[in-house]
Amino acid sequence: MAFIGWALDDFDLRRVWAGYLDRSGQVVPLGDAMRGGMRPDVAAAHPNGHDIFNAAWTFTLRPEILSGIPRPVVVRFYAEDGEGRRAEIGTRTITTAR
Repeated sequence: MAFIGWALDDFDLRRVWAGYLDRSGQVVPLGDAMRGGMRPDVAAAHPNGHDIFNAAWTFTLRPEILSGIPRPVVVRFYAEDGEGRRAEIGTRTITTAR
């Protein structure tokens, strides 16, 4: 499965990544998204955003990444800035069989 979106930060966007909450409520990382590419609509709406030419992101979720994780699982997407602060930017619930 491929997930796509966009993310901007005023000063510095370090990465976009995906994870899920384990039974204890801790975020378990699943991997980083690939960043690159400009969204003309986003650039027009946020012309002063940092690194608008890398606002687009894609995350590919391979089935083996989720093996052993009980369903349904909510995959959470985060944007993280240069100081390590993260913001949840979206979620998707996966209900398919293992």
